[in-house]
Amino acid sequence: MTPLALIALPLFATCFALFFAHRDRGIAFNAIVGAAVQFLLALPAGFAQVTVVPIPGLSGENWREIASIPVLAAPFNMGGLTVRGAFELLVEPLEFLVGHRSATVMSNFGFFLVLLAIQVGAVALLFAYLRQRRGAWLDTRIGALAAVLLINSLANVRWPWWGS
Repeated sequence: MTPLALIALPLFATCFALFFAHRDRGIAFNAIVGAAVQFLLALPAGFAQVTVVPIPGLSGENWREIASIPVLAAPFNMGGLTVRGAFELLVEPLEFLVGHRSATVMSNFGFFLVLLAIQVGAVALLFAYLRQRRGAWLDTRIGALAAVLLINSLANVRWPWWGS
């Protein structure tokens, strides 16, 4: 199993499990739900990548590709344009630390994951705070946060995270 699958599949399973829980369980539970929401909001960008953007070696017509690539792409699309920008800004000057001359995300995956964890954690805590304070699953602030996350994810569609 690839490292991408080890990250993406548990997130995918957690999303479904969390949405079936009916009672409120505190800030930690809502933070986990916030991470799951980010995962779900990254899936449309993955579908766009497999059907619109040509990924080398994929046809975009096979149902297995259409079903699996968005899940495997979710860690990259969860970060969206913001993590991508930070990664591209920071990875080149720090290449001597990671020992690679290549600035691709796959060759610096650990560094990318640190940036992704910072963003996903901060947004999940913001979601949890809004959810605890407002007491509703959907309100204008959570909806606005979801819209910003979706736009951030979709702005990342043309980034070749798979390598160039």
